[in-house]
Amino acid sequence: QQGTSQQLLEADPQRPNADEQNRWESDESYNPENLDPWFEQNSCSLGKYLYEDQCILCTPGYYCPGGKNRITCPQGKIAPGYGFSVCKECPEGWYSTCDTQETCIMCPKGFYCPTSDQEPQACPVGYYSHYAATECRKCPSGYYTTYTNSS
Repeated sequence: QQGTSQQLLEADPQRPNADEQNRWESDESYNPENLDPWFEQNSCSLGKYLYEDQCILCTPGYYCPGGKNRITCPQGKIAPGYGFSVCKECPEGWYSTCDTQETCIMCPKGFYCPTSDQEPQACPVGYYSHYAATECRKCPSGYYTTYTNSS
């Protein structure tokens, strides 16, 4: 059986009792915009994670949805800087095939990238592509390619 969040917080032995909490609330230095000390020790805001008992900015290649941990961005998504709370999707024609990647890579000429989480695929003979292609184009009448991955 689960209790309410208030009951669970009150039952926590590390949380200050009501008298201590009242002292915090009546203290003139208390800032209501700050989280209480118990919560701040055990959880971080969006874009931060807990490291050696301190909340620090999430590092590139990871996202921090709030709480304690940083999480690797999956393939096809990136976190290009510090403090990301969600990963960004690579645009069409770009890809990211490594976890924790900080940048998307443009699909090269002669290849196509149907999804952002896979390596580029070579265009077959008789087809070509330019940069950032999501599909290969058939050669126009009178033109041909003799190799795969033609541009």
